[in-house]
Formats: sequence, C-alpha cells, structure tokens
Amino acid sequence: MIQRYKYFLLPVASGVLLALSQPSFPAGQWGRFLIWFALVPLLFFVQREDLSKRRVFFGGFLAGLIFLGTSVGWFWGAYPLDWAGIENKFLGFPLTLFIWLLSAAELALFIGLFSLTLNYFFKKASAKISQFWLLFFIPSLWILFEYFRAWGFGVFWLGSESLLGPHWTFGNLAYSLAESAPLLQLASIGGIYGLSFLIVFVNAALFRTVQTNGGSFQRLIMPGGWNRRALKNFSPLIAAALLISVLYPAGWLILKNKNVSGKETKVAILQTKIPSTFQPTFQRQMEILTQQFSLLAEVVKNGKDSDIIVFPEGANLIGVLGEERSKSFFNEIFEGKQKLIIDSGPMIDENDKLSIATFYFDPQKGVLAQDEKHFLMPLGEYLPYWFKAAATIAGEGEWTRRFEERRGYKKGPENEVFTWEDGQQKQKFASLLCSGFLSPNMNRRAAGADAEVLVVSGSESIFRGAPSLVKQKIAMAKFRAVENNRFYLQATNYDRAFIINSKGQIQKIAPNLEPTVLVDNIVFISEKTWYTKLG
Repeated sequence: MIQRYKYFLLPVASGVLLALSQPSFPAGQWGRFLIWFALVPLLFFVQREDLSKRRVFFGGFLAGLIFLGTSVGWFWGAYPLDWAGIENKFLGFPLTLFIWLLSAAELALFIGLFSLTLNYFFKKASAKISQFWLLFFIPSLWILFEYFRAWGFGVFWLGSESLLGPHWTFGNLAYSLAESAPLLQLASIGGIYGLSFLIVFVNAALFRTVQTNGGSFQRLIMPGGWNRRALKNFSPLIAAALLISVLYPAGWLILKNKNVSGKETKVAILQTKIPSTFQPTFQRQMEILTQQFSLLAEVVKNGKDSDIIVFPEGANLIGVLGEERSKSFFNEIFEGKQKLIIDSGPMIDENDKLSIATFYFDPQKGVLAQDEKHFLMPLGEYLPYWFKAAATIAGEGEWTRRFEERRGYKKGPENEVFTWEDGQQKQKFASLLCSGFLSPNMNRRAAGADAEVLVVSGSESIFRGAPSLVKQKIAMAKFRAVENNRFYLQATNYDRAFIINSKGQIQKIAPNLEPTVLVDNIVFISEKTWYTKLG
C-alpha cells in the first residue's frame, strides 16, 4: 500500500511548502524563501511518464487542496453561523466544513488541470523543445491556470448577483512576496501574474537543474569541475540567477526613484468592532452608534483638521441620522469647516431591492454622490444558484427566503470615480466596498479612470476578524497600491484599518481589532503605472 502511493508524497510536500509560504501562515521571512522551491516536488511528480492521467491529476489536485485549503482557512472564522440565521451549531459545523472543502476543492481543480496538461506536454513534446523554451513554458502554463482559477471561483458560486471576471485571486503565488520591497515594485509593471511567472520560472529552473544534473554537481563544486557539460546542465539555474540579479536591483531602483510627494491631505480612518447579526436589533444599533460617536470624539480630539473621514462598510451613520440632521451634527463638531465624509449603508430602490451604497457627504451640501456595491460575496450577500436549489430541496426554502430578505443584496453598476472639490483643487477617489481588494482588475480600472486614491470600506464581522484573512488582505492591499501607484486606505469593522502608501509600505495600521482611529497624511497621485495603462 505504501509503495503504491509513495509518489503522492511529492505533491503533498509541494502543498505543504506552498501553504507555509502564503501570507496567511505565520512563517514570516521563511515564506519568502520557501516559495522559490515549493513547486519543485510537484514538478518531479508531474514529469513521471509511468503515472496514469488520473494519478497525475489527483496529485496536482492534492497539492492544491492542501495549499488552497490553507489559503481559504479563514472560512472557519464564519462558524458558528448565527449571523446567517443558522443557530444550531451541530448543523453549522458540517455546513461550514462542506463549504470550506468545496471551495478549496474547486480552487485545487485548476492545479490538477495544470499538472495533467504539463504531464501530457512532458510525454509528447518535452524532447522536441529546447531547455530555454521549457523554462518559459512551465510558468506560462501555471499563470494561465492561475488566471482561470481567478475566474473559476466566481463561476462556481454563480448567482443572480454575481460579478464574473478574474477577481478571486486568493492563493496567487505573488502575494508571498508582499514583504519583499524590491520585488513588490515589479507589480507596477507586470502585476501579480508577472511576479507569479518569476516565482514559477525559478522553481522550473531548479527542477530542470536537478533533473538534468546527473553527476555534474559534484564536479561543479570540486576543483576542475567547470566544463562545458556541467555548465549546460546548470544553465537553467544560471538563467534564473541572472534574471533575479537583474530584476531585484531594478525593483530597488523603482522603489528609490518613486516620487510620493505632492499636496498632502489629512485623513481619519475609522475602525469599529461590531459583530454581525442576522436580525437587526435596537441594542445592536445603539452599540454601533456608541462606537461611532466615541471614535468621532477621538477624531475631534486628535484629527480635527482631517479633510476626509472614512467610515467602515455598513456604518450608515448618515442613514440613521438622516441627511439634514447629519449636516447639523458634523457642522457642529467640526465648527462648520469643509469635510468629506465617506460613509456606506443599505439603500432600497424603487423596486424594493436592497443594495449597499457608498455615500460621499459634505456637511455644507449634504450627499454629493452615491455608489452602489458592485462586487458581492457569495453566501454573505447573495445565494448561489446551486446552493439555493440544494437548500430548497432539503426543505429549507423558508430559510433561503429569510436570508435573501435580510442579507440578500442586489449588485450595483460598475463603480465610478468620485471628484471632490475642496475649494482649492479637485481630488478623485474610487471607493471599493469590502471585497474590492481581491480584484486587481477593479482597482486597475479605477486608477485608469483617473482615481488618485483607492479607498476600501470593509467589514469582516462575518469572519470575526480571522487572522489569516487579515494578513492576506494586507498583502493584497500592498499589491493594489504598487500596481497602480496609489495610496490604499481601509476603514473597516472587525478587521485592521490601514494606510498603505504607493510604494506598498504600511504608513499606519491599527495594532489589533479593537475600535480605533488612524489619522495621517496621504498624497493624491495622478501618474499611472505601466500596469495601470496596459494591464
């Protein structure tokens, strides 16, 4: 039995190494090191010609299940499911397990398909292709399936309010490099897929070096070991080393020469800690207001000269107070000075459809503009078709009706850039509610439409601020900032608020999940990166 399945130890090893390399895992500096050879065991498994197609696919799938199951491990933060109207913990546990495993399996499917395709290539064409082109083929194939995976998650969880596109990027290899300042800067040229290509290129070079090395490694390190054959066997590794030796300094040059100067604007970013509930209550609303008023008192004390104040997703202070009372309230506490308040809350249209909208509010003029949420989360803000059908068949039609009535939202139109005139100049924002941080495309379109600052109003109360999710969000936000050369701000609930500058550096971050206010200066930047221009 052990002999029969021993080859699966290789994809298991890759799955574990990939999991350890992700920002969600507390491996620290080791993560950035592990990612450069994490795929090597899987590549050795895939290149075997004695394995059946089924085993090759299963090996890749198994590596993906371990890796991506860890990446979406924050799903468990949603348990218990009382926030969704499921009070029974004995029912909630297997349901959470089912959703987590199903999501991980759907994502892992694409690594299985990558393995199957690469194995077919090794069997049919590897002998006919040069070493040089093979090194480019393997990472090209990987990022192709990585791109398909970003589409696939949305297709799998398809519902009436889905947004289809390559938005679901958790598990992208590039995020492992979020703490590597020089390499992170390369995202301004190639985005996450460019850096993912680089990572797999190095993995492929290591794989080919070991595979073709034979006995030359000893000769290479021993006196007199340098010869033409040894150099040829080590050419993939030499090519990878040369590539890194060029790109790493290039990243440092970009970092050193990037200009973040300009007219500074002071912002106040609010962070609350309000748990999610299925049935809104007066007590919960009072708790929300109490926290908000307490935080605004801190803004008045420590950041009264802030020009912009950003609330977390669903704060809805303006909605609760009403427009006229909000004008009076903010004019009173800020002594009639011009401010921009970015708030969000539920909005009902003429067809009684509920949506979540961002409100841009000026205490002097009232609501200046509103922008409905465009990218909704499955099972949190809408029910996928297959899940709704399964619940109905299981006799839970009443639950689906109640969920859609209380937590179901309609998708809004594509988000627009908002222009605010503060009396001296025009400043352009793009506000991406909550899940917008996942999508490189949405952020790139916003920057391409001349947004000068990217703002996320978020809430992770469903997942209760799961640490692995918080870490992934910070890594993703660093990439969104660098990709588009923009300051990236997050006001949030049950999460950590932050201000990240256009270099991907954390300028300010909340120390924990407790309610707080971040006050700091930001710069509005209009210059576009190659990534923003060309994508």
